[in-house]
Amino acid sequence: MTDSAVRDVSEAAVDAPPRVVRAWWTLSGLRGAVAVDGTFRLRSRGSEGSRVLLPGEPEAPRRAARDGDGLLPGDLLSTGLESAVEVSLEGGGALRAGASGALEVPGHAGAHAVHTLGGVELVSLAGEAVRVDTPAGRVLVSTGRAWVCVALDGSTAVRAETAGVTLWATPAPPAARATRLTPAARARLRAQAQHPVLLDVDLPELAAREVRPVAPVALAPGESRVFTPLGLPGSGAGPGASQALLSRWCANRSAAVGRPEAHLYAISELSRAGSGDLADARTALARLRTGGGAPEARQALLAQLSLALGRGTARARRGRSLALRGGDVTALAQLASLEALRDEALRDAPVEAPTTP
Repeated sequence: MTDSAVRDVSEAAVDAPPRVVRAWWTLSGLRGAVAVDGTFRLRSRGSEGSRVLLPGEPEAPRRAARDGDGLLPGDLLSTGLESAVEVSLEGGGALRAGASGALEVPGHAGAHAVHTLGGVELVSLAGEAVRVDTPAGRVLVSTGRAWVCVALDGSTAVRAETAGVTLWATPAPPAARATRLTPAARARLRAQAQHPVLLDVDLPELAAREVRPVAPVALAPGESRVFTPLGLPGSGAGPGASQALLSRWCANRSAAVGRPEAHLYAISELSRAGSGDLADARTALARLRTGGGAPEARQALLAQLSLALGRGTARARRGRSLALRGGDVTALAQLASLEALRDEALRDAPVEAPTTP
């Protein structure tokens, strides 16, 4: 992994007094095996790009999680079989993750988490909205609770447990494209066992003249939606499906890609949809840098940039995880520029770690 995956936490000068960084997430109620990976945590431009550590935190980036642990943007939280953990969010709100799940503290502005595997409950506390990005789009809980499950193939189920839940679903995916990689490039990709999708390959980026619009949909209490890896409406679970039924739906979707040879189609769908997300982000970023129009137009572009980066991140994480389990990963070359694009977006939509006054 190159330094392009490292995002900046602060613009502080090297000789500036150190700031005390507060955690964006705080863990509690741990049960079973819960792990933290801070390998790609945002770094500070001050202190020569050093990795930011919370007070009393061990330097090892990968470790078993403990009650009271704090996490910062870029950290990945994963749960094992029969495991669970509650995440308290900076500013209010909570996430309650179940077994075999994965959540990331986002490296882009506008969201509290990127959810890429397993079931998680989103809880709004003290009137603070909770925003979570998934492969199917962003789930916003302004009041009450929602439940989201992501399957191994990126299929996503969303259920509003109460009123106050809004879904910013993914727009229609772009047309399928051939990667046209050379045999040598394919061989190099397959040889990258640890990070097979980060290899630099010659693949034209998907161009876009307009950012695809996304319309919010308010879900009624008890209403549910299911989506394919492409973000299209799924089947097999009705609009009033219970959480138990949606859990079985996700388990069945995961079982369908349990073998490495079955990963190919899911990876290609995640890559196809994600390439559209990255095209949206590039277009929004270009317009922001050419003036962005009136303040209202600029705010709309920033929102579109955030939504696109959130969807793209969730899809890239899910696709890369599948790739590490085996199978042909060349389709994911379309998402190899994700980190570089997200780093570039920080100039216009910075992510600042919360600090003490």
